[in-house]
Amino acid sequence: MADEEQPLDIATKLVHSGERQTASDAQSVATPIYATATFTYESMEEIDRVFSGEKQGFIYTRYGNPTIGALEEAIKTLEEGATACAYSTGMAALHAALFACDLRPGATIVSSQDLYGATTGLLNTVFGSFGIKHVSTDFSNLEQLRAAVREARPSVLVAETISNPLLKVCDIEA
Repeated sequence: MADEEQPLDIATKLVHSGERQTASDAQSVATPIYATATFTYESMEEIDRVFSGEKQGFIYTRYGNPTIGALEEAIKTLEEGATACAYSTGMAALHAALFACDLRPGATIVSSQDLYGATTGLLNTVFGSFGIKHVSTDFSNLEQLRAAVREARPSVLVAETISNPLLKVCDIEA
């Protein structure tokens, strides 16, 4: 009896039925949504080639995914940019954008006083721990903003175009 395969439970059958079907020669007219965390290959050698960059492909969605790649390409085209990078959260995008500013200890960030709470936490706690000063002011009051910028001489300005939670609108052009 030990050598006999046990029949699979219906739940197991439902979870795995239809997966990993052989791809046809047909190509979708739209990018499919790849709702997967991992990708599989025929061999470990092939995975190694993808990991090393020797072969194009996807290993783990955190590092890349065809759906995300299509979004990035669309944004790059829309913005007429050199590249684009999509993030799963606004906080991750903001964090990456601020790191891209190459802020150093002693730098100052001036932000709108009306920000999402986690943004204020990021500026004070995370960037503050690197010796980066954070000053907030009312971005809907241009004179107050100008005074804060003259005094702080910031490396970066952070504003929400419509603030959270007070829905104040800051004049981006000004």
